[in-house]
Amino acid sequence: MTSDAPAPSDVADPGEVEAEASLPGPDSTPAPSVLLTASRARVTVDDVVAIEAFDLDVRGARLVVVGDGSPLVALLGAYPLGLAYGAALAAQGEPASTSGHARLAGGSMTLLGSDVAARAHVDRVGAAPFEPPLTGDVTLLEWITEAAKLALGSLGRTSRAEIRGRVNEVLTRAQLGGLARTKLAALPRGARRALVLAQAALARPAIAIAELPLAGLDPAEAAPVLSAFEALFGDGPSIVSVGRLDASSPEYGLVRRADAVAAFTRAELAYVGPPEGLTSKGRLYRLTIRSNADPLRQALARDGLELSGGPERFSMALPEGKGPTDVLVAAHAVRASVVEIVPVM
Repeated sequence: MTSDAPAPSDVADPGEVEAEASLPGPDSTPAPSVLLTASRARVTVDDVVAIEAFDLDVRGARLVVVGDGSPLVALLGAYPLGLAYGAALAAQGEPASTSGHARLAGGSMTLLGSDVAARAHVDRVGAAPFEPPLTGDVTLLEWITEAAKLALGSLGRTSRAEIRGRVNEVLTRAQLGGLARTKLAALPRGARRALVLAQAALARPAIAIAELPLAGLDPAEAAPVLSAFEALFGDGPSIVSVGRLDASSPEYGLVRRADAVAAFTRAELAYVGPPEGLTSKGRLYRLTIRSNADPLRQALARDGLELSGGPERFSMALPEGKGPTDVLVAAHAVRASVVEIVPVM
């Protein structure tokens, strides 16, 4: 992103941004029947395996990714994972690279039916990475106007009127009009997150990919960011990552509206399913079971516990009062070989 300020005639006036309060709601995009599919998909970051081969078939409009799933989110968003780290180094006056390039190194994957391996999905995505470097001696309005020129120019729409109108629209939805003349360096943390979401919405993407938009924010900071996310993307397709799943976290507002949650741990997919499978049944564990998994599944079911997955990689939620020892006792009784049981989060 260039830090050169656009000419005054190219940018919207903050007063106009505030005045357009009756804009229509988020762009209407029908919920897809299939959001994301993967078959033996393996993700690498800078040629190092970050997620081992996994399968999934997610239907609905919103997928929440939790745990060690950042490589998947970066792959789908088509941006380097090192943005936040690079920004921190740059702020200290040190050289910063954009390392952390995720790619699909094996298997297949589709996003809204587009082939991820062939990068056919990239033009359909509005990406909001975590803590990108918002630098330069420019205002919020100047920065988002430059972003709009790039986003709309790539679609062949470069008129000043359209750029101006789209900037007004996203700033109004994100409730950022009052900060239009604020320098980037002076923006509150929540406003910076909302601005990244607004930038992702400029080209009316088919799907939003948002990495940790609420991570580390207290409830007061998170509320306007969550409001901006819903206003900009509504019920349209989205994949968003969160750091926490519990109801006390501001991120739970994203989780509760998800159609599915995918949890990754130690480079593996540990769980994919409805959010209540993680949020209401206790702490999630990943298990590796080498033999007699079916007898163990039946024994646990008699105790009200559900073992999911297979043939060797499993996941299960243990409610309060139950722990790994209970699983190992049941495994011993049916001679099941449990070689690993670790918490996902």
